[in-house]
Amino acid sequence: MKKYLLLSLSLLFLAAACGRAPQPETAPQEEAAMLYAGAYDGTLPCADCSGIETELILNPDYTYSLIELYLDGERELVLLEGNWQFNPKGYIELGYDDEFPPRLFFTMQDKDLVKLDINARPINSALNYTLKRK
Repeated sequence: MKKYLLLSLSLLFLAAACGRAPQPETAPQEEAAMLYAGAYDGTLPCADCSGIETELILNPDYTYSLIELYLDGERELVLLEGNWQFNPKGYIELGYDDEFPPRLFFTMQDKDLVKLDINARPINSALNYTLKRK
């Protein structure tokens, strides 16, 4: 009798363990939030000044803050806030829902972000377009 009870309980536990629903895979957007979220900074090239000190904060809730300080002259400070999203082509878009300014694109290289051109393509230049992760 004990054998049958023990065997029945074992089969019951085995059936319960096998019957668990599989865990859903992490969606690309959720993976992007974990991978990209953080603070980045650096000095990006500027066409009419000596550079743009840039700090970009990507939040896990897909919001961002971008602070730019244009060097030289009046040292203009620009603060932009909005939403970001991951594009399955391997880059992120800031201001993807027609916010001002026009979209900005970055891709991850190692743990840092590299700015892309207005068509989300790499910028062919000897200048440094990298924002380092803090």
